[in-house]
Amino acid sequence: MRLIWLINIGALKEAGAYMVVLNDIKHVRAVCPKQILKVIIETALLTKEEKIQVCKLALQAQADFINTSTGFAKIGAKVKDVKLIRSIIFKGEMYIKVSGKIKTKAQAIKLYASKNK
Repeated sequence: MRLIWLINIGALKEAGAYMVVLNDIKHVRAVCPKQILKVIIETALLTKEEKIQVCKLALQAQADFINTSTGFAKIGAKVKDVKLIRSIIFKGEMYIKVSGKIKTKAQAIKLYASKNK
């Protein structure tokens, strides 16, 4: 079974409330320790600093994946976001699931290539 957890974006954006996000992810991990945990961060709604911070929080909480988007935001996955996430997480510790507004094969190939460089 896989668990998918959308972060509390309001808490992430609230000054100093990163612990709320961390504790949410840790709680889900603790309740279901053997399941694959994907944390959706909705990159289109976050600043660069928030993306960096939430990736670090997900790593700390031992999530298995960072998922770039739910697909409901106006903008989906971007190459620059995938590269940023990849620079923070470590291969083998956590993975990236690139999703949201991917409409063409060329776009998918470009995103995949950025994920694996």
